Amino acid sequence: MIVSIANIGEAEVGRHYDQLNDFYLDVWGQHRHHGFWSSGRESAEEAIALMTHRIEQAIQLERGGKVVDVGCGTGGMSWYLVRQKVAEVVAYTLSIEEKKYAESGADNGGESGERGKARFICGDWLENDLPDHWADAVMVIESFSHMEDRQAAMAEAVRVLKPGGRLLLADWVASQSPTQWQVKRLLQPMCRGGRLTGLNSLSENRKLLESLQLRVLRAEDITASVEKTWWVITWRLLKKGLSDGLYRKFIWQSFWEDREVFFAIPRVMLAYRLGCLRYGWLVAQKDS
Repeated sequence: MIVSIANIGEAEVGRHYDQLNDFYLDVWGQHRHHGFWSSGRESAEEAIALMTHRIEQAIQLERGGKVVDVGCGTGGMSWYLVRQKVAEVVAYTLSIEEKKYAESGADNGGESGERGKARFICGDWLENDLPDHWADAVMVIESFSHMEDRQAAMAEAVRVLKPGGRLLLADWVASQSPTQWQVKRLLQPMCRGGRLTGLNSLSENRKLLESLQLRVLRAEDITASVEKTWWVITWRLLKKGLSDGLYRKFIWQSFWEDREVFFAIPRVMLAYRLGCLRYGWLVAQKDS
């Protein structure tokens, strides 16, 4: 495991997303996860839709099923499942601002009656109030690398899953053997800027799930299909910065307040290119 050189706790992660919620919404959108480029020719919107559909397929949720979204961001995936599957979703975030946005139903595109199907909680996943065997699926999408006690977090996911339920774990991972330079100059500073506690490898994440008696159905490195996300984000930043004076002022102010975030973006792109940063996709099932 690559460990962040900064002391990253839950409060720090929450503050990070509180302070930059509007910025992330602007450059990333409500679906705060990577896109998936199948052919490479998809638009950014099509790539996000492909990733969303891939998540839906992975968890194999039946109509009216129950889902836990651990690290839900602004609720894009949660609302999608409410609309598509009439699902009941309980979603967790450490950010008050993300919770407010998700709860407002902003951009959910559905009926007001759907809001009762989604419950958003700002708090520690390890202190959840869900009963045993409640969920048909648990999603941990690009939040695992923020967590301090990953063993306990996954144990809670197993506890709340029904027998036959599925867990999706999708997140950044480190390559098996990054060089010392890659660790010190790219991965650890990237963790500090993005408020990540560290980076496991894909094999480490798989072993963790298997140690909790989950049956891993798929363990894939899908880096080649998702890394274009960061080129899209960079282009959006440049375009906005050139055309919008208020946006330039916001970026400049944010740069001085939290400059590591902006340095993290080129580090992510370079780390992807050099192969020391990967994107892992794990689907597992609880058999009993």
